[in-house]
Formats: sequence, C-alpha cells, structure tokens
Amino acid sequence: MDLSNFKMTEEKVNNLKPVIEKILSRQYGREIKFIELTIGGITVKVKRRGLVDMNNMGALELSNFFIKVEMNMVLGGRSKIAEFARKQHERYWNLYLKGGGKVTEVENPMVLKNGYGIADPQEKEPEIISMCDGCNDNIVEGQGMLDWGSVHLHDESRCIAKYVRRDSIKKIAGEQ
Repeated sequence: MDLSNFKMTEEKVNNLKPVIEKILSRQYGREIKFIELTIGGITVKVKRRGLVDMNNMGALELSNFFIKVEMNMVLGGRSKIAEFARKQHERYWNLYLKGGGKVTEVENPMVLKNGYGIADPQEKEPEIISMCDGCNDNIVEGQGMLDWGSVHLHDESRCIAKYVRRDSIKKIAGEQ
C-alpha cells in the first residue's frame, strides 16, 4: 500500500477522534473524551457550547418536550433524569414567559449515553448478594430477599415453598 500521497486533514482527524476515544475508553474502563486531538500536525478542538437565540415558540416547544421526558422517566423509574427534565422544563417555561432570549445550548439527555453522568442501571450487571436456598438462583442487588441468618431466600412464595419442602417430611394429616 502506497501512502506517499496520503495527507492528513481536519476531516480525517475528526473521523478518527471517536474511534480513538472508544478504544481508550474500553482499555481504561471509563469514558474518555478529547478536548483537543492532534494527529499528523492537524489539531481539532471540541467546540464550546455558546449562546443560542431562542424565540418564544422555540422555548415553548422545548418546555413541552421536557414535560414529556419527565413523565416518561417518572413512569420508567428513572428519577434523576426526570429531575433533570423538570429543571429544563422550568428553565424553558420561564424563558417562554419572558418572550424568548439567549440560552446556552442543552443536549437532549435521552440521546446521551448516561444522561449527563446519570448511570443507567441496565448498563452494569447487578451485584450478586447471595444464593437463594429455595431455587438456587442468585439473589442480586435490588431484589427482595428474606434473610434468616445463614438462610437466604427470594421474597417469593415459590422459593419459600421449595425451601420448606426440601427439609420437611410430607405426611397426610391424622396419619402416622
């Protein structure tokens, strides 16, 4: 392969940036983002978020959008994102009441990987707390459990019944 005519450009560095960030993020086990990256003498920088002129209707649309996000997140049990959405709704509603104005840009938390640093509980494996003595499955973080010292059971009737039956003698009442 002849690379003698290869020329690094800003577009190529911008295309490589997310690839390199992903490789390093996997290697170091945490999200890595470059503020500035130089390859082959070409430097790219992350553009800083600036002020955006927001008209009255734009503010109203964003306010309504964040109301919907808040409701969906409350229903989905994602309270931290719901709280963020509520604050954004209030921010844009107040801007609407003022008739518009300048605001700093905001990213939709639904499209960001962790919604502004809020960990998604579905992205990590839940921690194993114990083994259920009824069904012999793992009891993981967030599940209901019964703790009788050395005996741990899921807080479910089938697990309790399996545990009791295993260490019991089945008889018919009234017979010996």
